[in-house]
Amino acid sequence: MMYQQWYWHLSLKTARIQCWEIFIQVEATLLWVFNDLFIILMSTALALRFKQITSRLAENQNKFHMKNQCFWEEIREDYDRLSILCRELDNHISYIVLLSFTLNIFILLVQLYHSLETVTGFVGKLYFVYSFVYLIIKVVSVSLYAAWINDESLAPASILNSVPSSVYNIEVKYLLIK
Repeated sequence: MMYQQWYWHLSLKTARIQCWEIFIQVEATLLWVFNDLFIILMSTALALRFKQITSRLAENQNKFHMKNQCFWEEIREDYDRLSILCRELDNHISYIVLLSFTLNIFILLVQLYHSLETVTGFVGKLYFVYSFVYLIIKVVSVSLYAAWINDESLAPASILNSVPSSVYNIEVKYLLIK
């Protein structure tokens, strides 16, 4: 009788621990996915804002000689505000980006380590290939989206370098320096 009560108490405790472990694992997976998604969305938003500045310059490239100082001041102020926002965001989420990249590489390496074991069955092999390819795509996409900001922030320089010397002013110089 005493043994049955002890076993029942142990099995309930084990079930509670298992439920807690499953809950923690699901939460960690959701946070991992949310973290990567957050980085991708923030990077996309900033890159598209830089792209807007580049497209404004590209639309007016043939009309540079007709643009006055106010146009260049407005472009520079927009670029400055966006650069400040980019620095602020970088100051706040740089650790999140580092954590995400480190976690993605760690999980990719763990998956690669598990590939050394022999996987039996078609479903096991299919799952391994699918999860490994998914992880590679995830690491590459997060990295490329994060790098997209830098690419778009440098894009206006090629247009600004083609500004005719008659239109070149201090605002264009400031934009090229940044």
